[in-house]
Amino acid sequence: MFDDARRYREQEALVGKGGVVVFFQGEVQGWVNQLRNPEHWQPGCIAVDEQGAIWNAVLTDKVSLSISGTQERHMFAHQIR
Repeated sequence: MFDDARRYREQEALVGKGGVVVFFQGEVQGWVNQLRNPEHWQPGCIAVDEQGAIWNAVLTDKVSLSISGTQERHMFAHQIR
């Protein structure tokens, strides 16, 4: 995946610009200048930065502490490498 991210950066003239290349189901989806707003990502998206760090978008269910007891879904980016 790191090699695919590097090739994408080269093709799109993004080498040295930082940010992350985003993958979903093994396919490049694009590039963003910083890792942010994982709640807008699909669960399973993977982000790769230029140094090889990798994050995975993870969906969790958490019971709210409110009186209503509603269930909330939370998305976060979890660094896996």
